[in-house]
Amino acid sequence: MEYHKSRNIGMELLIQQYRNKFEIDENINYYSFKDFLKAERKYLKYMLEGSVDEHASQSY
Repeated sequence: MEYHKSRNIGMELLIQQYRNKFEIDENINYYSFKDFLKAERKYLKYMLEGSVDEHASQSY
């Protein structure tokens, strides 16, 4: 039996949505390329962790 790693398409789409929101002219023109990647990564981490925490608190 072959093992196929399942992909979480929903998470990938959510990350792409957040990336598109971050790629505005204000951010692109402000950061150098290297700093843009760092800032984008921090933004994605913040948005994803914030989303999980918000959903967890609403379930109680």
